[in-house]
Amino acid sequence: MVKLNNVQITLWAIIKGIYNVYFHPLAKFPGPKLFAASHLALSYYMATGQSIHNNRELHAKYGEIVRTAPDELSFATAAAQNDIAARPGLPKHPRFYIQDSRVPSSILSVLLVLIFLLDS
Repeated sequence: MVKLNNVQITLWAIIKGIYNVYFHPLAKFPGPKLFAASHLALSYYMATGQSIHNNRELHAKYGEIVRTAPDELSFATAAAQNDIAARPGLPKHPRFYIQDSRVPSSILSVLLVLIFLLDS
Protein backbone atom coordinates (compact mmCIF):
# COMPACT_ATOMS: atom_id res chain seq x y z
CA MET A 1 0.00 0.00 0.00
CA VAL A 2 1.30 3.44 -0.90
CA LYS A 3 1.37 5.94 1.92
CA LEU A 4 0.93 9.58 1.04
CA ASN A 5 2.33 12.35 3.17
CA ASN A 6 0.76 15.76 3.69
CA VAL A 7 2.84 17.41 0.97
CA GLN A 8 1.72 14.86 -1.62
CA ILE A 9 -1.92 15.20 -0.62
CA THR A 10 -1.71 19.00 -0.74
CA LEU A 11 0.01 18.91 -4.13
CA TRP A 12 -2.65 16.53 -5.48
CA ALA A 13 -5.44 18.84 -4.23
CA ILE A 14 -3.81 21.88 -5.88
CA ILE A 15 -3.30 20.07 -9.20
CA LYS A 16 -6.86 18.72 -9.12
CA GLY A 17 -8.20 22.21 -8.39
CA ILE A 18 -6.27 23.71 -11.30
CA TYR A 19 -7.54 20.96 -13.60
CA ASN A 20 -11.13 21.51 -12.45
CA VAL A 21 -10.98 25.27 -12.98
CA TYR A 22 -9.16 25.44 -16.32
CA PHE A 23 -9.26 22.06 -18.11
CA HIS A 24 -12.46 20.27 -17.00
CA PRO A 25 -15.17 19.90 -19.69
CA LEU A 26 -17.35 22.36 -17.71
CA ALA A 27 -14.55 24.97 -17.42
CA LYS A 28 -16.18 27.17 -20.08
CA PHE A 29 -19.28 27.81 -17.94
CA PRO A 30 -19.30 30.89 -15.68
CA GLY A 31 -19.10 30.75 -11.92
CA PRO A 32 -16.78 31.42 -9.00
CA LYS A 33 -13.35 29.77 -9.30
CA LEU A 34 -13.59 28.45 -5.74
CA PHE A 35 -16.79 26.57 -6.60
CA ALA A 36 -15.21 25.21 -9.80
CA ALA A 37 -12.06 24.04 -7.98
CA SER A 38 -13.69 21.72 -5.42
CA HIS A 39 -16.93 20.69 -3.74
CA LEU A 40 -15.96 22.40 -0.47
CA ALA A 41 -17.74 25.71 -1.12
CA LEU A 42 -20.95 24.03 -2.30
CA SER A 43 -20.80 21.63 0.65
CA TYR A 44 -20.46 24.54 3.08
CA TYR A 45 -23.50 26.35 1.67
CA MET A 46 -25.53 23.14 1.64
CA ALA A 47 -24.56 22.27 5.21
CA THR A 48 -25.49 25.74 6.47
CA GLY A 49 -28.78 25.79 4.55
CA GLN A 50 -27.72 28.78 2.44
CA SER A 51 -27.38 27.04 -0.94
CA ILE A 52 -30.69 28.38 -2.31
CA HIS A 53 -29.82 31.97 -1.38
CA ASN A 54 -26.28 31.53 -2.67
CA ASN A 55 -27.55 30.12 -6.00
CA ARG A 56 -29.84 33.12 -6.40
CA GLU A 57 -26.89 35.48 -5.89
CA LEU A 58 -24.70 33.49 -8.28
CA HIS A 59 -27.38 33.57 -11.00
CA ALA A 60 -27.79 37.33 -10.51
CA LYS A 61 -24.04 37.77 -11.02
CA TYR A 62 -23.21 35.11 -13.66
CA GLY A 63 -26.46 34.55 -15.58
CA GLU A 64 -28.83 31.67 -16.31
CA ILE A 65 -26.18 28.93 -16.17
CA VAL A 66 -23.69 28.82 -13.27
CA ARG A 67 -21.04 26.27 -12.41
CA THR A 68 -21.61 25.48 -8.73
CA ALA A 69 -19.10 22.63 -8.36
CA PRO A 70 -16.43 20.95 -10.47
CA ASP A 71 -19.02 18.65 -12.02
CA GLU A 72 -22.29 20.52 -11.46
CA LEU A 73 -24.22 23.28 -13.19
CA SER A 74 -27.16 25.26 -11.84
CA PHE A 75 -29.87 26.45 -14.23
CA ALA A 76 -32.06 29.48 -13.55
CA THR A 77 -34.60 28.57 -16.24
CA ALA A 78 -35.92 25.40 -17.83
CA ALA A 79 -34.82 26.72 -21.23
CA ALA A 80 -31.21 26.96 -20.03
CA GLN A 81 -31.32 23.38 -18.78
CA ASN A 82 -32.72 22.18 -22.11
CA ASP A 83 -29.98 24.01 -24.02
CA ILE A 84 -27.26 22.23 -22.03
CA ALA A 85 -28.89 18.80 -21.86
CA ALA A 86 -29.21 18.74 -25.64
CA ARG A 87 -25.54 19.61 -26.30
CA PRO A 88 -23.38 16.81 -27.68
CA GLY A 89 -20.09 16.17 -25.95
CA LEU A 90 -21.41 16.58 -22.42
CA PRO A 91 -22.03 13.00 -21.32
CA LYS A 92 -24.04 12.54 -18.16
CA HIS A 93 -22.45 10.80 -15.20
CA PRO A 94 -23.44 7.11 -14.95
CA ARG A 95 -24.66 7.57 -11.36
CA PHE A 96 -27.76 9.22 -12.83
CA TYR A 97 -28.65 6.09 -14.81
CA ILE A 98 -27.32 3.06 -12.93
CA GLN A 99 -29.05 1.90 -9.78
CA ASP A 100 -26.63 -0.04 -7.57
CA SER A 101 -28.41 -2.40 -5.18
CA ARG A 102 -25.55 -2.02 -2.67
CA VAL A 103 -26.17 1.73 -2.35
CA PRO A 104 -29.21 2.98 -0.44
CA SER A 105 -31.71 4.66 -2.73
CA SER A 106 -32.46 7.46 -0.28
CA ILE A 107 -31.57 8.91 3.09
CA LEU A 108 -34.80 7.41 4.43
CA SER A 109 -33.44 3.91 3.66
CA VAL A 110 -30.31 4.69 5.65
CA LEU A 111 -32.31 6.03 8.60
CA LEU A 112 -34.57 2.97 8.65
CA VAL A 113 -31.57 0.64 8.69
CA LEU A 114 -29.97 2.65 11.52
CA ILE A 115 -33.20 2.56 13.56
CA PHE A 116 -33.47 -1.19 12.97
CA LEU A 117 -29.86 -1.74 14.04
CA LEU A 118 -30.21 0.42 17.15
CA ASP A 119 -33.36 -1.41 18.24
CA SER A 120 -31.65 -4.80 17.90
